Amino acid sequence: MKNHELSMDPTLRLLAACTPLDPDPGGTTAILQAVAPIQNWNALLEEAELQGMAPLLHRALKTAGLTLEDEIRLKLKGMVLRHRLANQVRRQVLIDILAKADAANLQPVLVKGAALADLVYPDPALRPMRDMDMLLSAAQLQPMQQLLLEMGFAETHPGELFTHHRHLPTLTKTVDGFKIGIEVHHSLFSVGIGQHWGSMDELISPLNEYQLAGTSLTARCLGPEDMLVQLCSHFNRSGGEYEPLRMMWVADLLAFLAAFSARLNWPLLKTSQPQVLSTLAQVHQLTPLPAGLATQLALESYPQPAGVGQPYQGWPNISIEQIKKAGRGQFLRRTFQPSEWWLALYYGRSGPFWLWRSRAEHLLRILQRASQHLLLARNAKITPTTLGAKK
Repeated sequence: MKNHELSMDPTLRLLAACTPLDPDPGGTTAILQAVAPIQNWNALLEEAELQGMAPLLHRALKTAGLTLEDEIRLKLKGMVLRHRLANQVRRQVLIDILAKADAANLQPVLVKGAALADLVYPDPALRPMRDMDMLLSAAQLQPMQQLLLEMGFAETHPGELFTHHRHLPTLTKTVDGFKIGIEVHHSLFSVGIGQHWGSMDELISPLNEYQLAGTSLTARCLGPEDMLVQLCSHFNRSGGEYEPLRMMWVADLLAFLAAFSARLNWPLLKTSQPQVLSTLAQVHQLTPLPAGLATQLALESYPQPAGVGQPYQGWPNISIEQIKKAGRGQFLRRTFQPSEWWLALYYGRSGPFWLWRSRAEHLLRILQRASQHLLLARNAKITPTTLGAKK
């Protein structure tokens, strides 16, 4: 595999190097090399927090034997301790929810961080969370939402219509100073405005059950194949949205593959979810997958595209203020000419003309999304200048 890492932003390069839970000697060398160009450590810590990577950054730097200046070391340690305490609070809230759901004959399926923290991380504190997500059947959606309301949760945006969302209105409650968010999903991800995939009836593998450590409760999560599809959806068009790339997603994927790759039904995934292999190939260009897996899946047959690690930075991931600051020309280039690596990651890479196909599909998708947003804006009686702005 050719090394194009120097085209990456140095901060993202270091965070990418910190994503493996147990780096081999080559991974440790990558961490040491990535540290060298870092000049503004305070900016690095801010980005690590935004990326959900502060605990893993701390772990990786410690594993590599690096000594930080006292101010930076104490600041990073404080961030790690706060995440540990926050996850302890969230875990107790989750235990309470699962106990009450079980008593009410409700069967929530934990997805994303709520399941991964226990299943694939050696310490749940290594996996920060903003919300806890759960998937339920159509018949159990409203009863679950009502149970949470009775537990003291409240809608974050009362009265807001969620008819085109993959989940019901987000519910929050403050516990011991931490804001706990819960999302009750009817589908795993969106494939367009008002279009979704991953309802309980669409899953391709049986659910997985496990005992929540330290309790007698049985928790439910997605089967391995569905969990991998859901993890890959963060990166590719299956997710529907141009979400900014987060290295925490890469860490989730690597940790999951290290724990479950031997149990996965790869023939089923290749036939029913072919985009998964393309996604894994591009992630492998960013940071190596667990030993032997790339060879097993023939991922090395995917040539390396230009711009590895350069995420999408165009509309709608850019606010009106950022557009004005960047200038019209740069804004248009960011929107309509993203890196080849991102195009391969998001739209998939198959066939000799994949790049032309991806660019054409990207143009059509941008125009479609713009028209859909304008229609929603008109229906909601809001101004077009607020569309797509990320706070």
